[in-house]
Amino acid sequence: MAVFIRGGYWQRLDKSQFSYIAEGFVNAGVTVVVLNYSLAPEVGMDEIVQQSRAALAWIWRHALDHQCNPNRIHVCGHSAGGHLTAVLAATNWLTFGQDLPQNLIKGICAISGIFDLEPIRLCYLNAVLGMNAPVSKRNSPIYDLPQKGMPLILAVGELETDEFHRQTQTYAECWRSKGFPLEVIQMAGFHHFSIVDELAHPRSPLNRAMLRQIHESQVKDSS
Repeated sequence: MAVFIRGGYWQRLDKSQFSYIAEGFVNAGVTVVVLNYSLAPEVGMDEIVQQSRAALAWIWRHALDHQCNPNRIHVCGHSAGGHLTAVLAATNWLTFGQDLPQNLIKGICAISGIFDLEPIRLCYLNAVLGMNAPVSKRNSPIYDLPQKGMPLILAVGELETDEFHRQTQTYAECWRSKGFPLEVIQMAGFHHFSIVDELAHPRSPLNRAMLRQIHESQVKDSS
């Protein structure tokens, strides 16, 4: 199962705009779930993170109701969704729900992700998000890595801004420092808004990497 979290700087867009992502997965036998969360300024970053965790917990608890394997959940997100993907990877699921397995997520893919929220707090976007320094730090994945690693794909477009490249590089270094499995994909010719569409294209490097991660996890789980 692939769970996709869309971007929009935590303050715009809707899951219905990203249903096309499924085109790159369903023919390979992978079920796709696209998440929503409440938007800023109606809710703050803490609540957005909490809702995303609650959604993953619900998916695990109800996967069998939809003929899906709860032990094969992979999460992929773009931009703000990349941030939430990394946050979910570091979640201590046992404290979030005693019935939940600690290894609830088997692998993640963060596309053009934001892993350090401090630059966001210090720019115009925070006029809507309303983060203070403690909120920024406790919701920044670079300060909250998983206790146990899982396969991670980091993708960034060649034509994206320097900040997206910096954030990707910084998070990759954090992941490598833990010795966790990592694959970094530099998407030549793509910018911040075009790169996510590659998930829907079965022959794209991004789609192939995600399907490979899912397949390898299944093989490991069955061995």
